[in-house]
Amino acid sequence: MTRIELINAIFERMDVVWGEEGFDGEAQEYDWLLANYGITDEEDVMWMLILQHGMDDLESEDRDDEDLMTFLENEQAVVGFLESFLQKYQSADTVYPR
Repeated sequence: MTRIELINAIFERMDVVWGEEGFDGEAQEYDWLLANYGITDEEDVMWMLILQHGMDDLESEDRDDEDLMTFLENEQAVVGFLESFLQKYQSADTVYPR
């Protein structure tokens, strides 16, 4: 899958897991996400950074981080991360309890 296809697949899966209310990034949501899908808050932050980079909307402190920029500009590394992230989101059928 391409980067765009992976991003779209992740959004589709997130819609199922988080419902209409979505993911707010609250501590209890991160705890639940880790317990049910094995996704860490660091992985979720990286996911958001990938999206921001794609929209050319990174904060200046992120643009100044050489290691981060090297990762974000490496298509193979980003696609590998997105594949792993999607696999984790597909690893269970649990829906966040509202």
